[in-house]
Amino acid sequence: MDNWLKWLVAFTCLVLILGVGRVVWSDRSTADRETFVRDRVEQARRCRERLSTIAAGRLSADDTQVITDCALQGHISNEDVTKTGRDLNRRLGG
Repeated sequence: MDNWLKWLVAFTCLVLILGVGRVVWSDRSTADRETFVRDRVEQARRCRERLSTIAAGRLSADDTQVITDCALQGHISNEDVTKTGRDLNRRLGG
């Protein structure tokens, strides 16, 4: 076989291997990104649920830490916390 043909076969194999690697890497990155988004949505749901529980008057010893973490991670806003505080205050007769 001519030398140039050997190089062409080797180059084609290399391109094929790199192409398959790129597809696998891309699929993995997409899956990681989707998992990250799904986890963030679930955490935000749990934070809102915790605020609702607090507003209903069912308090827990770790409420302050959990709500602080939720706010720092951007799952809830300061306005959400303020509204929950007002709702709780009204419920407790204050």
